[in-house]
Amino acid sequence: MQFYNKTNHLSLILWIFSVASLVFFNFGCTKTKYEHPHELRYGSYPLGGKFIFDYPKPGQILPSGKMDPSPRGRHNFPIDSSVWIVLSDRSGGYFIQTPQVKLNKDGTWESENVLLGKAISTMIIISIMPNLREAFHKMARDRELLRFERLPEGSVVLSSVNVRVGQ
Repeated sequence: MQFYNKTNHLSLILWIFSVASLVFFNFGCTKTKYEHPHELRYGSYPLGGKFIFDYPKPGQILPSGKMDPSPRGRHNFPIDSSVWIVLSDRSGGYFIQTPQVKLNKDGTWESENVLLGKAISTMIIISIMPNLREAFHKMARDRELLRFERLPEGSVVLSSVNVRVGQ
């Protein structure tokens, strides 16, 4: 009885290669380093682009109510991307702001009608996958300002800024 032959050897090599590939590609060996805690918590991934807040600045004290001036910054995403601002409060809730972020051809972005409550601590920019676009647009049309316990599945954190909301 022979336990080793060329067929077994080739099968073993293919099996080792398959396992190594799964480990390498599925368990993060090729991923870039995440810089935002929401990305780690919700399994988001970087899209290869950038979103930068020019206003507000990190830690800036803002009055409660409608933001004036509106949040704005720079980006390098296609202008037809579906990007939204979500506010996070100190108790871990999330609030979608409507309408969605306006992406300009010159590489700037802005968001109108962002409403800050006193408990808001973070402004987050998310991109949503195509299967969520209709649901987000429906909420915007129906003016549903729902509180979420976690970011919607299929959303990707692009950027965030911590803020302090005063009186």
